[in-house]
Amino acid sequence: MKLRQILVLIMATAFGLRAEAAKVKVTMNTVSTTMTLTAKGAEQPIDIGEPDKRIYNFEAPAGEYVLTAFGTDGQTVNGTIVINIAENGEEQEFTVLTQTAYVTNKAADGTAWSVANGDYTIDVKVSSREGVTQTITVGNSVTAGRNTFLALNGNSYYVAFVPSEQHQAEGYTTLYKAGTLTFNVNVNGAIPLAADYSISVPADAELYVGLKFTHFTDFTTVEPKSVETVDGNKVYTYYLADGQTYNFRTWKTDGLT
Repeated sequence: MKLRQILVLIMATAFGLRAEAAKVKVTMNTVSTTMTLTAKGAEQPIDIGEPDKRIYNFEAPAGEYVLTAFGTDGQTVNGTIVINIAENGEEQEFTVLTQTAYVTNKAADGTAWSVANGDYTIDVKVSSREGVTQTITVGNSVTAGRNTFLALNGNSYYVAFVPSEQHQAEGYTTLYKAGTLTFNVNVNGAIPLAADYSISVPADAELYVGLKFTHFTDFTTVEPKSVETVDGNKVYTYYLADGQTYNFRTWKTDGLT
């Protein structure tokens, strides 16, 4: 290769061959009205202009970006979600939804339970229609004591509200919520009290107990506290939440499930 060609390649690498930018449309919502967009791994947001009625239209090179949403006060971070801008030459549209997550439990003095006060923690999973887990972070609501998280239109969410060790000692257990999203929703409910429940089956049978949130997904297994044989029967004891729906299955060799 001639020296001139080598110099051209070096200059092209140094200055970068700018990838063709994709046209992008992002629609925000009434909870999170504004946003910033930062290339994954970068520190400074890219220029996306100002929204027109909560809609952003801009161009950006293909790649992964962290979308940060802000509440109606323009300052409260409602959370983040990673979006992927593809290099396919077509305009790409993203509709961002904001879910407000909180529990309705209250202390004896009427104070609402909150994450900030250490009453519980929130474990959130968001996935696409294809079952791909979205990368998100949980944010805060402009309403004190509540949290928020982001999803894209058509995503599904799975939320566990886990009571603190103190509240677990008082008999409370995890509250589970799940659903598929086409608009903003409140994900809420009371963290339930729980109690021991026993189920007896023949000694040669097996028992499974689980939680089912949506179709075409695996059950969430509920493990028994103990299994013992009493008077020829196998007795499973579970710690189950009041008001929660559980599914069970029992089977044995040469028997019906």
